[in-house]
Amino acid sequence: MFSPQSKKGKVASWDAQIAFVSSCLPRKCGIATFSTHLSQALEKNMGPDTASFIAMNNNGRYDYPSQVIDEIEQDNLNDYYKAARIINSSEVDVVSLQHEYGLFGGPDGIYIKLFLKHLEKPVVTTFHTVLKSPSPGQKKAFKGVAAYSQALVVMNKLAISFMTEDSLLSGAVTRIGMDGTGHDYICAGEETTSKIEAPNHLSSIEIILETS
Repeated sequence: MFSPQSKKGKVASWDAQIAFVSSCLPRKCGIATFSTHLSQALEKNMGPDTASFIAMNNNGRYDYPSQVIDEIEQDNLNDYYKAARIINSSEVDVVSLQHEYGLFGGPDGIYIKLFLKHLEKPVVTTFHTVLKSPSPGQKKAFKGVAAYSQALVVMNKLAISFMTEDSLLSGAVTRIGMDGTGHDYICAGEETTSKIEAPNHLSSIEIILETS
């Protein structure tokens, strides 16, 4: 189970709206299951209506829950622009992008960069796959997503070594918020910080996902 916690290990009490860009149940996909469990845990600890979804589609039709505020057909460029506009005009504070190369359209999922380019909200990207020897296209796609992200999440320390050894990230790389949780949180850039700057009523956000 996942639980949002503050840096001191207490359940986060701030009021935030989090939009997941991910596949979503009932679509049969491991990332859809991961994101659904995470959103449920957030709402359990932070209150109902905390999480919403921009659902990634693969030409299928799904009976999505009411949490889904928009859908992106992975090969439709206009859908990426539209989804960015919807989030920009909403009360969403933070976008949680669940990244997997095959989840998005274009060569190596490069279309998601269009969404990020037009997004005006901070983004925390979870990289579910970090390759030791990415192709030139995969490297380009990875760097494009990382460049628009305020923080990155990877699943293990080995992924960090892959990113640094293959120059996938420029500038400094700092691991934050490990706290024995099993997930690594890193900020990329010349000026690293353990906080994600947030708009509106939030001065900063710190999240640790604890697995048990």
